[in-house]
Amino acid sequence: MACKLRAQFYARKVEQLHETNQHSWWKHVRNFLNLKSHSPFSSLEVPDNKLLPDVINEFFVSVSEDLHPVEPDVLSTLSHDYCDQYIIHAQDVESRVSNINITKAPGPDFLPS
Repeated sequence: MACKLRAQFYARKVEQLHETNQHSWWKHVRNFLNLKSHSPFSSLEVPDNKLLPDVINEFFVSVSEDLHPVEPDVLSTLSHDYCDQYIIHAQDVESRVSNINITKAPGPDFLPS
């Protein structure tokens, strides 16, 4: 009898979990199985003496290392509108990074989509 009640209990629990959204479902599964949650960035390899933002910054700097600086006299010939489309403000980066959905699978850059 106890075995049958236990099986019914687990069957009900699993059915309840299937009726919730995916993120919530996995949260309940981890809780139900008493699994420790992990950081979405735990799969990133970051040297012990560096912070993740510094590693990301170094990557983007390395991408543009071979580009030559724009000459000041060329800048004066560009229209104001033209220059604005290439300026990246810290607030824009912060806003976009804070809106990353960490529950999505990471892409080839190991950052969530």
